[in-house]
Amino acid sequence: MRDVEEDHLIPLSLGGAPRDPRNLWAEPRYPPDGWTADMKDDLEAVLPRLVCMGRVSLAEARRVFATDWREGYQHYIVESETSPETAGE
Repeated sequence: MRDVEEDHLIPLSLGGAPRDPRNLWAEPRYPPDGWTADMKDDLEAVLPRLVCMGRVSLAEARRVFATDWREGYQHYIVESETSPETAGE
């Protein structure tokens, strides 16, 4: 297994440029801080659905990835799993 994967800063599912060097980076699969590539992939699956449902704007979803996806993971995945409003989603 490789230690890094080429990833997009703004996911393609949110309109990120597929070959723009400014949108590509070497993402560590298992960084020392514990925020794994799989966790970012989970967020990449959730946010486009929320955009399509009209619960998050496209601009906000892109901002999450452009600034700190870990904060977005905490908000849109961890907190939503414990929120009664999202039960059953």
